Amino acid sequence: MKQSSDFIVLTEPSERFCFSADPKLIGGLLPENVIGTYLLSYDRRPFYIGRSDACLRGRLTTHEYLNHASHVIWEPCKNHAQAFYLECYWYHELEDSGQLINMIHPGKPNGTDLSCPFCRCDWNSALEQAIGNPPTELKDN
Repeated sequence: MKQSSDFIVLTEPSERFCFSADPKLIGGLLPENVIGTYLLSYDRRPFYIGRSDACLRGRLTTHEYLNHASHVIWEPCKNHAQAFYLECYWYHELEDSGQLINMIHPGKPNGTDLSCPFCRCDWNSALEQAIGNPPTELKDN
């Protein structure tokens, strides 16, 4: 991973992006009408998790906590379900960190009956839903 004051470059292939929390930069880089999940962070510590089921760019550029963040990490998702599952994963990974200011479990997308697979403690299945095919070592457990 390489870092500059404006963005972090991931050296491994990924769809996840991390940039300075600047609305103009985000607006210029993120296409409209992309579904996705995001983390707001300050000094490399995530403090807010969220998603947009309609327009990630619009959500981030007008976010009420953007001016408190140093960086924004986002991941485009294929559909509402994937965005929800990824948001749930990040929430469960960070819920005990004491860093999050939004400690309410992610809500399901409107018009769906999805439930959080991580609450059921079925982590292998949940990871498969959140990121696609899990690594082989996860499938065997």
